[in-house]
Amino acid sequence: MLLLWTVMALHGPVMAQDAQAPKPVPGSDRRRDKTFAPDEQRAVRTSKGGITIALVESRRCKECSSGFQLRFEATRGNAAEARQFTIMDGPSQVDEIHILTESKAAVIGSYQSNVAMVLLLDITTGSVIDRWLCFNPSVSPDGSLIVYRKVHPLHFTEGVTSTYLVYAAEQPPAANRSASVPASDVTNVGIPFFPPDSTNVPGDNIGAFNAFTHQLASDGFFWLDDRRVAFADVTAKTVSIVVSDLSYSLMNPPTRIAPLDIDQILSRDGCREYREENRQEHGFIVSKIATDGQSPRLRVEFSFALPDCRGLDGMNIDM
Repeated sequence: MLLLWTVMALHGPVMAQDAQAPKPVPGSDRRRDKTFAPDEQRAVRTSKGGITIALVESRRCKECSSGFQLRFEATRGNAAEARQFTIMDGPSQVDEIHILTESKAAVIGSYQSNVAMVLLLDITTGSVIDRWLCFNPSVSPDGSLIVYRKVHPLHFTEGVTSTYLVYAAEQPPAANRSASVPASDVTNVGIPFFPPDSTNVPGDNIGAFNAFTHQLASDGFFWLDDRRVAFADVTAKTVSIVVSDLSYSLMNPPTRIAPLDIDQILSRDGCREYREENRQEHGFIVSKIATDGQSPRLRVEFSFALPDCRGLDGMNIDM
C-alpha cells in the first residue's frame, strides 16, 4: 500500500496537451524541478524501431491509486495495428515514455511533485509488468537498465540516506527484489549498486548516523555509455564524482570515486551564507558529467545555489 505519501482523491477528465520537456533547476536538495501539474497533463509520445507509444488521455479517477487514470496507444507500423490500454495504478502525471524492447516500455512519471513512479509495461498486452516509486529515474541508452535513488519519506524522518539502485528491465520482477520483498512492494525495488554493500529491504535507508549518510549531489544521473553511469554523491561533507560500471555485475560493481575540492569550485570571496552555516557542500550542484568516449577523462560542470557562490564553471577529471 502507498501509505508514505498522502494522495488527494481527484475527479473529472483531463486531456493531454502539447509536449514540453521539464527543465532541471539547480538546488541544494538535489531534486529535479519538474513542473507538477497533472490537471494540465502535456502530451507525451515516443517512437523507436517502428513502434510508437503515446499518452492519449489523463482522467481524474476516484478508484485510482494516484487519483488519475491514464490511457495509452501503441502503434506498430501503421494505425491499423494500433492498440489502446488503460492504466489505473500509475503515476499522477506522465513525464517520459521509453521503448525498451519490441515488447516492453517504461513510463516515467510523477506520483507526487517530488516522488517519481516507473511503470514497466508489456506493449503487446497493455499490462503492467512492474511498478515502483523512486527518485531521479534514468534509463540507459540501450534501454536495458534503469537507475534511480530509493524512495524515502520527505519530511519528519531522521537519518535519511540515499541508496542508489538499478533495475534490470530484461529480468523478471522477482529478480529485481530481495528474496524477502514481495512482488507487490513498490518502495523496495531494485538492486543496490552504491554505496558498496548496500541492501534494499524495508527501512534500511532511514535512521542512519549523519556521518554515514549519502545524498545525490548532481542533477540526476549521466550515462557515459550503455553500462557506465556517473553521478555526484555527498557524504561526510565531501562531494565526489562516482562512476559505476554495470557491465558485469549490478550488485557491488566496479566503481571509481573522485573527491572534488569544494574550495576550488566555490567563489573564494562569496557564498558566505553557506560558508557561515558550514554547508559549503550544498553551495553548488554537478550539472553535467560527460566523456569523449576515448579517454578516462571526464568533463564535469557545475551550477550554483546562489550567484555569489559561483566559482569554477567546470573542470576535467581523470577517473
